[in-house]
Amino acid sequence: MKKSIQGLIMFSLLAGGCAIQDGRPPVATFSVEPEYKLKSATHWQVVANDIANHIERVSAGNDNRVFVPANSSTVFGRVFSSQLRSSLISKGVAVSSVPDGAIRVSVAAEEVQHVSIARYAPGTLTALGAGVLVLGDAADGRHNVTGALGAVLVAADVAASLIEMQKRPTTEIVLTTSMERDGRFLLHRSDTYYVDEVDTSLFTVTGKQFAIVGGGG
Repeated sequence: MKKSIQGLIMFSLLAGGCAIQDGRPPVATFSVEPEYKLKSATHWQVVANDIANHIERVSAGNDNRVFVPANSSTVFGRVFSSQLRSSLISKGVAVSSVPDGAIRVSVAAEEVQHVSIARYAPGTLTALGAGVLVLGDAADGRHNVTGALGAVLVAADVAASLIEMQKRPTTEIVLTTSMERDGRFLLHRSDTYYVDEVDTSLFTVTGKQFAIVGGGG
């Protein structure tokens, strides 16, 4: 009986964490810093402040006048262009209301959608195990094994739930900022952020790239 319980525990641990080795090299991943997640308009302002810092440094030696147009089809674009202007003005950057003679600032957002596998529903192992164990109990009366296996399933369910909560979102937004004048780039940079899938429509139309500010002539 004891060996059976130990075997069940070992099986639960191995099933959750072991990979089959078939002779091929293991997969490695790049070492990266944590990625920020945009969850509110306040977070958008933080991004606007960061971009404004870069624009300030570039514009300081280039006539110090920038033009931030407002021509976006997204909620984020309309709000962000205003936030960016406010950030620039607060830093002392001259923000022009007309494009003539000014450095044109453009920010574009592009959605990156990763494959989303079926997500684990907390309680699945426990519920499934309970149903099977109740039937088994009625058949042979092995209460001790039932209780032990039930505890294993609860522990496995808790572990799976914690792993689920730590999973990264499946959607990223790449923000590309550029500054142009006379056909020459003065600044071009990209920043990537996680967003909840339900918020994607605030930034883009799925599968399409949208200018946030400065898209078009």
